[in-house]
Amino acid sequence: ASLEGWQWSSDGNFFWGTVNIRDPFLFFKLSASDWSLEQFDVPLEYQFEHALNADKGLMVYSTRPWLGDIEEAMEFEKEKVPVFLYLSNLQSGDRKKIATSIAKGFKPLWDDENTVSFDNPDGKGRNHFTIDLNF
Repeated sequence: ASLEGWQWSSDGNFFWGTVNIRDPFLFFKLSASDWSLEQFDVPLEYQFEHALNADKGLMVYSTRPWLGDIEEAMEFEKEKVPVFLYLSNLQSGDRKKIATSIAKGFKPLWDDENTVSFDNPDGKGRNHFTIDLNF
């Protein structure tokens, strides 16, 4: 098993990371003030494409698998595999599907604490999704 750090919250109070056994096994949040540790389950559909909002404990991730070479990527596209983009609240376990593509990744990024952007699955450019404050 290995530990992989992701990022600090903007106030420096929490550090987020993963425990990996080949693939991420669980997520963790470490408190800098008292060294307390919280752990969170990895969503079943989680692959490698993700963006973490370390201030809110929210993660956007896709179901696009890691494709090791060009042949795998071409086969994936040929099979027209649906890829889903989810918003997940790591602390509550809630999740919401926010986009679908056919064999394309999303490259999600947090624009600010309430807005995520991702590659438009229907063409060029980026789409933006604003998080419901109650999520």
